[in-house]
Amino acid sequence: PQLSSKEDILKSRCTASLISTKWVLSAAHCFFNNKNRPIAAKGILIVAGTTNFLNTSNSYSQEREAKEVYIHPKFKPLLSMHDIALVKVDPFELNKFISLIPLKQSPLPLNTQVGCVAVGWGDTDASTSTSKLHKLRVFGEQSERACPGMDQEEVSRLVCLKQEPGRGLCDGDSGSPLICAGQLTGIAHEVYAIVPPLNPDPKMECGENGLTMTYIFVALTWIGSSNM
Repeated sequence: PQLSSKEDILKSRCTASLISTKWVLSAAHCFFNNKNRPIAAKGILIVAGTTNFLNTSNSYSQEREAKEVYIHPKFKPLLSMHDIALVKVDPFELNKFISLIPLKQSPLPLNTQVGCVAVGWGDTDASTSTSKLHKLRVFGEQSERACPGMDQEEVSRLVCLKQEPGRGLCDGDSGSPLICAGQLTGIAHEVYAIVPPLNPDPKMECGENGLTMTYIFVALTWIGSSNM
């Protein structure tokens, strides 16, 4: 699903995953404004069943307003740890256009590249917004080699992907799923520069060389304790 502010769909949006008919999984930082203050659930709209969220007049797309947002209790804005959130909605009706994605029950093997698929509603470049869903075949890895500059604790919670020229995460892709072997393995977290300083230069373009994409591992224990 696509997740956005009801006030400005194109400028304030993220990508999410439907893990049950009434629970949507995304990144925690999607629910904070530019002053790092929480966004009220009533201001969030979730769209599913379409590949273009500005064209929801078809008979199979569905919209839901967020009822409640649950942020991982250990999440802190601007930090890489625990960037995960659950959104409760009125149940979606499943059909051939809207389905659930299973959660991966174990981490990826260490120091091994694994073929995965990244999906998101993000921009096609740093200056162009898009309303269309995109898919990219990638190789994810859990290792210090794949996540340069991250400490061991961070690496234990991250899957990293090196960006290929012109291909990678961009604005709007936050919270999007990393799908490996048909299972939701990670939640899109951030893009950072490979060499210090780790924060990207604001002038760097999406998909530019020298950037690494990071995904947070799905927090199964916390999700299971959230009374789904």
